[in-house]
Amino acid sequence: MRVDEIEKLLVKYYDSNTTDAEEEQLKEYFCGEEVPPHLLNEQKMFRALYGKTPVNVPDYFETKLSDLIDSRAQSEKKYPLRISRKLVLRISSIAACLLICLMAGYSIHDYRMNQAPEDTFNNPKEAYLAMEEALTEVSANMNKGLNQVNETKKEIYRTNKKIQEEIQ
Repeated sequence: MRVDEIEKLLVKYYDSNTTDAEEEQLKEYFCGEEVPPHLLNEQKMFRALYGKTPVNVPDYFETKLSDLIDSRAQSEKKYPLRISRKLVLRISSIAACLLICLMAGYSIHDYRMNQAPEDTFNNPKEAYLAMEEALTEVSANMNKGLNQVNETKKEIYRTNKKIQEEIQ
């Protein structure tokens, strides 16, 4: 049999799509002596599974295996769902964050609902002067901010110009 045919049969064998006759062909091929080097691992497997030499299994192997299976079954009955510590930590931290956000939102809402606006001025002229003073302060601060933005724009322009000069 040719090697490429054997390789195709192996693919079918590993996919569980071979017939009994095809499996028999594989057994005969791999139990023979001449096998290409790249198929030596498959030969070892087939000889172990279907070879004429029996595999030595200790007497206690079956009882030990059955005890292990029983102990695993018992532990799965005791603890059917195992959750890792990392998962518990993530879930609890997410729950804590949500609780903090909800409490903060409730506190802010409650504070706003209980705080009634108060009239601070009885005289409209005093209110006008206070408002004018506050708007003047806001305007001055806004002008400072705009001046800083303009200086930053100039600095960015100079930096971009230097970068362009360096690139060219």
